[in-house]
Amino acid sequence: MSRTPRARVETLLLDFARRLERKEFGNCFELASGDLVFVGRESHAPQIQSWVNSLNFLFRSDPLQRATDEDGRGRFCQWCDLAADLPVFLAYCEGLAATTTAARAPAPGDGAPERACDAEGLLAFSAALGALDVAGSIQRRPVCLLAGGAAQVVLEEVSYPVAEFGRRALPDVDLAGERNLVHYVKEAIDLRLLDALAAGARSTPLRRIGLTLSLAAIDSLAFRRFDAALDGRAQTSIVIAFQPADVFADITGFARISQHLRAREYRIALAGVSLRAFTFLDRTRLGVDPLTLAWQPGLDHTLDDAARQMLREAVARAGAARVVLGETDSPAALALGRELGIHLFQGPEAEAMLNPPTSASARA
Repeated sequence: MSRTPRARVETLLLDFARRLERKEFGNCFELASGDLVFVGRESHAPQIQSWVNSLNFLFRSDPLQRATDEDGRGRFCQWCDLAADLPVFLAYCEGLAATTTAARAPAPGDGAPERACDAEGLLAFSAALGALDVAGSIQRRPVCLLAGGAAQVVLEEVSYPVAEFGRRALPDVDLAGERNLVHYVKEAIDLRLLDALAAGARSTPLRRIGLTLSLAAIDSLAFRRFDAALDGRAQTSIVIAFQPADVFADITGFARISQHLRAREYRIALAGVSLRAFTFLDRTRLGVDPLTLAWQPGLDHTLDDAARQMLREAVARAGAARVVLGETDSPAALALGRELGIHLFQGPEAEAMLNPPTSASARA
């Protein structure tokens, strides 16, 4: 019997939840992460449990089936008794709301309602992309080693603000909902970025930088020009990172490209890994050096003791010097990272430690 295709399995999962909802057992909420939260009446618990058992069987090969909380409950399908666990459930919901609000917050001055991207918008977008000056807007964000109260730069992440470009080119379009367009723009800007860095390398040698690129960018002429422009063995100090979605969408292509980059002595990284996914990733088997975890507001409230312990163990397995907590925007982010055994941080809060305010400026 052939295995059920992934899309078909996900359809079955959603169908289970919809059946519960249609029978008026409660309400189903489909989250942006793909998780389903079902809130139902206690009187229907036996019937709901039978469906949960079916889901557990259907997804018995999922890694989450092998993970358990301290009380022995599985982490794939979890129960929450609101009569006893309401504070825990509220904290979970508050964390989700904070994350969603931060992700959807409009840029300063943007008050127009968002719309879908139409043909006219695509033409304007294409014209803006053609006239884009990448070299003049390159961002450099330090990755810092925090030891005690001191911070030291170990690497600079070099990038172009794709989201900012999207807001300028199409201010009333929600680019986050236009995945194919974002992917196309990211690939186009990657090539421009590589050419800009190659041109600058002739006067200023590139050292200790990190680039997050698409897999397609590595096969491009722009990357070959970039590689040829590097001085000596500069590749050994350059980290090429990929997004998990790109890697797992084409794992064969990633393996081929990784082999090519390692032969050229580049370091390979995985960027934007969620904390939940991190516990199931094997850095060594993937052949990546650093892993950059994605901080999200509210994580310090939503992670229970069991989840924190799993993350501490995952950091220990990966190696504390091989894990970066990215996008740290608050003291809570640094505190959680340190609690988990992480020493490398990237983001505004980590950057602030590079130039702490003097006593004079603090009094001003």
